Amino acid sequence: MQIIQSDYQPQYLTASLISFAQFLSFFRLLIVGLMLMMMIFNLGTFGVYSPILFISLSVVYAIFSITIILMRREEKNSTLEQLANSILDITFLATLTGISGGLQTGIAILTLIIVGLGAGLCSKIGWKLLVLWAIIATAASEYIRIDLFQQINNSAVEDYLPTFFIGISYLISGTVANYLGFRLRDYDKNQEIHQKKMEMQIKINELMMQEMEEGVIIVDSEGSILQSNRHSQIMLLIDFTQQAYHLKKLSERLFNHFLNWRQNGINECEFRLSQNNNIFRARFSNLPNFELFSVIFIEDIEEINRKAQRMKMSALGILTANIAHEIRNPLSAIHQSAELMQPKDNEAIEIDTQNQLLDIILENSNRIDKIIKDVSDLSRRDRVQKEKFSPVEVISKQITSIIDINSNKDNIKYSQDIFILESPNNILIEFDKSHFIQVISNLINNAWHFCKKNIGSIRIFINFYNFSQQLMINIIDDGPGIGDNDKHKIFEPFFTTRSQGTGIGLYVSRELCEANGGSLHVKENAPGAFFSLYAQGLLKN
Repeated sequence: MQIIQSDYQPQYLTASLISFAQFLSFFRLLIVGLMLMMMIFNLGTFGVYSPILFISLSVVYAIFSITIILMRREEKNSTLEQLANSILDITFLATLTGISGGLQTGIAILTLIIVGLGAGLCSKIGWKLLVLWAIIATAASEYIRIDLFQQINNSAVEDYLPTFFIGISYLISGTVANYLGFRLRDYDKNQEIHQKKMEMQIKINELMMQEMEEGVIIVDSEGSILQSNRHSQIMLLIDFTQQAYHLKKLSERLFNHFLNWRQNGINECEFRLSQNNNIFRARFSNLPNFELFSVIFIEDIEEINRKAQRMKMSALGILTANIAHEIRNPLSAIHQSAELMQPKDNEAIEIDTQNQLLDIILENSNRIDKIIKDVSDLSRRDRVQKEKFSPVEVISKQITSIIDINSNKDNIKYSQDIFILESPNNILIEFDKSHFIQVISNLINNAWHFCKKNIGSIRIFINFYNFSQQLMINIIDDGPGIGDNDKHKIFEPFFTTRSQGTGIGLYVSRELCEANGGSLHVKENAPGAFFSLYAQGLLKN
């Protein structure tokens, strides 16, 4: 036996349409009650052709209406169910119309309302079936009235004209109602999606808040604690979920600063907790669009200092290991050279060999001295003495110095035109001058080492970045540039692509820039290496 599975999926009403369906249930009961009352008090022609049948059908229709209202539903309201209910509505009303004197009784107007409400609750196919059934049922009721009750053998065509017009009304009403119903469905679905997104966002925010390393407390305008994350409860040794808590009870100093922040806008303070005598830093912030509520971020200052100390010790350990590794190689060369210089079996060492070994010892000694000097420069990072001076003057002196040194060293008269320096004359930089000289000297020396020594091989541009107060100094050479695999390692200590380099220079330069509130970056080759230094600048008056 072959089982054929249907792909039909029932359509269900959304929240707004369910409200209309409930209104329709009460509307049924209301209209049947009104018709019965009007018949009892002889208002109109209700049940004029068959009072007993009218009362019987009205009672059945009332029971049907009450059943729909009282019936408890565990499942959702489907459009198919609404179609069936509306068809029964129309059947009852059309029959009551036929035995009450026809369309002039006004029941057809009630049928028109039922068609409109029902079509809005039905599917795109269902509302068409509903309108078709309403037209057929209305025409049949008119046939009953004319041919069975009035016993007219030759009915005039105009007797059916009202049926034609009421059918057109059903069609228009059903079309408009179904269109509005689907618009309402779309609105409800969008609202449901928006609601789910909001709920998801709330859960994500709550999860992020709970996982933050900072303590987070949400308070109202009076200082009552409304919500907190897990870390704040651990830091402050209080479970805010067990009882109502106030900032004043937590720390009177914190509460006073909170009030002062709301009045004067000073959004940071420190306070001490009496339970463990720890010092904490608090930062205050408003919740966007909720001015009556505030967020307090709490940090344990001692914990911050401990983490910073651990990071320093970790960095120091890595740096020490690197220094030991870098010094080991030249020390080995010195040791081997010294051993070779010792005479064996009273044999004298040739002068040329002795000079070569001395050169090796001297070269590696200088290398060790350079490493020690570069590492010692790191200790100057925390001793910043900013001053305002002209970067053009410093850079010009460094250019002259490197030209003179390398001209004497290579016995070649190098031209100043190897460098192109472009800058407004009225620019000042705010930087520790000795730090700036060291950074610029390192960058220019690197550029000199890799450039082609042609006119314009090294270009230096100084100007303000995006019309801000941040000064940008670009140093670009025409050398081979920096490989893509090396760019992310270029500022690591002891990383170098030069045979005679220590790999400390760029690392120290970046550290000194950051100590002065600036930064140092490597950019895409143009065509050689491209470094940008950013620092605070200003115009000379």
